[in-house]
Amino acid sequence: MEINTINSFITYYERTREVTNRIIQVIPRDHLDWTYKSGKFTIGDIVRHIAAIERNLFMEVALQRPAAYKGCGKNLADGFDAIVAYV
Repeated sequence: MEINTINSFITYYERTREVTNRIIQVIPRDHLDWTYKSGKFTIGDIVRHIAAIERNLFMEVALQRPAAYKGCGKNLADGFDAIVAYV
């Protein structure tokens, strides 16, 4: 998809966000802390990472401020409901 207007970006963003939200809803609650290898992102980390990037990198840069991303740990949101609320 080529994005060359704000409206096309908004449409793209809304579709992408909708798919992301649907995927989040099917994550088994007891697998949030699963990772394929010790020391790597868990499923919960990945979801928090997506939200943290959106909040603390994209928006800050769009507002011409320094990026404020500081990670994606449980300190941001712990547990399924908290992660959904954070997203």
